Amino acid sequence: MCGRFVAKTEIMEVAEYFRAGRVTPLAASLSPSYNVAPSQLVPVVYEDVSTGRVLDAFRWGLVPFWARGARSGARLINARAETLREKSAFKRPFVQSRCIVPADGFYEWKASSAGGKKRPFYFSRRDSGLLAFPGIFRLWHPPSSSLEGEEAGENAREMVSAEAEASVAIITSAARGTVASVHDRMPAVLGEDLWELWLDRDCQDTEVLSEFLVSGAEDPFVCHEVDPAVGNVRNNHAGLLEFRGSSQLFDGL
Repeated sequence: MCGRFVAKTEIMEVAEYFRAGRVTPLAASLSPSYNVAPSQLVPVVYEDVSTGRVLDAFRWGLVPFWARGARSGARLINARAETLREKSAFKRPFVQSRCIVPADGFYEWKASSAGGKKRPFYFSRRDSGLLAFPGIFRLWHPPSSSLEGEEAGENAREMVSAEAEASVAIITSAARGTVASVHDRMPAVLGEDLWELWLDRDCQDTEVLSEFLVSGAEDPFVCHEVDPAVGNVRNNHAGLLEFRGSSQLFDGL
């Protein structure tokens, strides 16, 4: 799974990298974070039918259409690529409301064979570039809203009211390459050649979309062990990324 990640690149640089023509005030207000956690606002890129590609900020943790409160979304921070077309909380957003969650890297914890504490590792691209995590999003409206149930909030940001909340889940796949040495799941990653297709609101061929999510691209990661302090969400500083352990930065473990 992906339960913590890093979004330290300045927002305007993120917008330029993903060729977003508009940055919302909410996205512009985001500060660099070295320990992004569920329920926090995270940067997202999506395609708006009127204005084109937008960099916005949504709450991490998808709120399903049956939820009676927005806090329910904390349970749905990830969506498995293998079951997107089957799970009721995910199948409609997968067709209609796809986005990209930009990240500099992410953390995973390796279980100890001796039964000791898990060790955190930080994964980033070999070329230090930004990662494009595929995501799905929806707008949750309170039960009293005129938009209820599965019909609520599958259009883009123009539908948001003062009471509505946009939420997002990051799609994961089976771990491979470097990540597989630490954990059995990893965030899926979109190559630049797939951004346009993934964000295209007219593309509803979920079979094709599912295939490249599951198969994935060539292993793009390097990793190194970091301080266990990253496990506490109150710790959020550049020092969390510093190398810790008995070996140097490497490809694999």
